[in-house]
Amino acid sequence: MYGGGVFDFLASILFWVVGVFLLVWLIREFSKPKVGGDHHETHHAKNPLEILKERYAKGEITKKEFESKKIDLLS
Repeated sequence: MYGGGVFDFLASILFWVVGVFLLVWLIREFSKPKVGGDHHETHHAKNPLEILKERYAKGEITKKEFESKKIDLLS
């Protein structure tokens, strides 16, 4: 006759809850974009204002062009 009863039932429930939690955690951990050592950009689309700021910072456009384009973008 099997004599485990309630303890075995609770232990099996705990086992499955912990197992599902670990599985979800692992999936989320390995699907995060990597930050640090790899200098590739993440798959995040830049908005037009960020691109405009980068172009100005690189010296590709003048301050006058930057201000004019910024006004166009924000209106």
